[in-house]
Amino acid sequence: MPETRFDAAAHLRPGGSFLVENYVPAPAARRVITSTPIHEGFEEYDEPARIATSHHRWQLDGEVHTFSSPHRYVWPSELDAMAEAAGLTLRERWADWHRTPFTPASPAHISVWTHSQTRA
Repeated sequence: MPETRFDAAAHLRPGGSFLVENYVPAPAARRVITSTPIHEGFEEYDEPARIATSHHRWQLDGEVHTFSSPHRYVWPSELDAMAEAAGLTLRERWADWHRTPFTPASPAHISVWTHSQTRA
């Protein structure tokens, strides 16, 4: 895996918090993100490369518009390890903004890490 930097702690005062809202990867051959009469979205996973490519197709005013976006997906546990290495501690994790408890079946997470170290 390429070297990854998680430098949010460098921008926080002691006691400051860093929040991430993200989906939990669900590698499969193809995962539907949305399907409406005007917008179709799905994701394809390249598991060995850990890349997900989001594909979108909109039909607007009789014209078809498409967009694809590849990105490296990350698991909550990977974010925890990067945060810990940067001096942050996981304070809370929910499945949604209603603070529903996060479980292994949660499709998304909101994670809050706190900077607890003093600056040199």
